[in-house]
Amino acid sequence: MSNNPGAVFQKIDPWINDDDDIAAVGGMPKYLYIEGLLYIRRNIHGRDGIIPKYALGEIGKDIPARDKHAKTLVQVGLWIDHKDYWEVRNWTRWNKTEDERKALSEQKRVSGQKGAHAKWHSAAKPDPGCRWCVEKEWARA
Repeated sequence: MSNNPGAVFQKIDPWINDDDDIAAVGGMPKYLYIEGLLYIRRNIHGRDGIIPKYALGEIGKDIPARDKHAKTLVQVGLWIDHKDYWEVRNWTRWNKTEDERKALSEQKRVSGQKGAHAKWHSAAKPDPGCRWCVEKEWARA
């Protein structure tokens, strides 16, 4: 467990080895695959399952023959090879995309504002800066 108060966590399926491709690669390629998942989680914004090829040195720093293992991950289809990056197969099946995360954040923000409006504002006590007070014609902006 990290002492970093801003730590983020990546869920790893405890049945990861039930995936035939992961079970087939085993050992170091599987370790590289998991390090790739952790890299994406640490650098989540704008990633959506993307590992830039320049990051192989970081994610594979403790893995001998990391280039060979990256090729193995591509050969079995766990990573999809693009010119400058790898795309992790099924990332967006199990994780929200950046657009989905932004939409959820906006939904939570608006819900919080509506909650504050319901708690603190009324026709008798409107807030002219509150969009819901203005919409209900309790106040004028």
